[in-house]
Amino acid sequence: MTIKVDHYLTHSQIKDIIGVTYNPNMELILMLMFYCGLRVSEAINIHKHTINKEKGYPTITLIGKGSKERTIRIPSKSLVSKLKFRATKYPFTRQGVRQHIVRKAKLFDWSKDIKWKIGCHTFRHSAAHYYLSKGVPINELQAFMGHSSLAITQLYLTTDNQNNENWSVD
Repeated sequence: MTIKVDHYLTHSQIKDIIGVTYNPNMELILMLMFYCGLRVSEAINIHKHTINKEKGYPTITLIGKGSKERTIRIPSKSLVSKLKFRATKYPFTRQGVRQHIVRKAKLFDWSKDIKWKIGCHTFRHSAAHYYLSKGVPINELQAFMGHSSLAITQLYLTTDNQNNENWSVD
């Protein structure tokens, strides 16, 4: 079995792309994809009714890959406040979000040095690397990402990414 090497963007590169996104709905989708590690299909289906505060902190319950339900903690108060204004699902498609990411990434000089395709799933891979770099235990990351197997999450530890900028801390 061949394992595809994971590619990811640095935190500052993700923030660059989000920073040149002027549609607030698209900005929120990108933030959800990165800070919550969501797949694009999960992010475009989030709305204010999926937020829950029963555990004492805000969570999102969603139906992920394989129709599996998972609940994840929203790691940012600004995401919660932005989500409160979204009454319905986002009017975007997976392809529209991908095209936006590709178009915005091309605005930056660093994109010339990246030899792989940047897309929606790049945000998810980048989230995994970001949280691993922050010291999140791999079993917690597995649950956060919704992986059924720890072996899948461990793929994020083995990378040959040449995009090695140091992660910035907010």
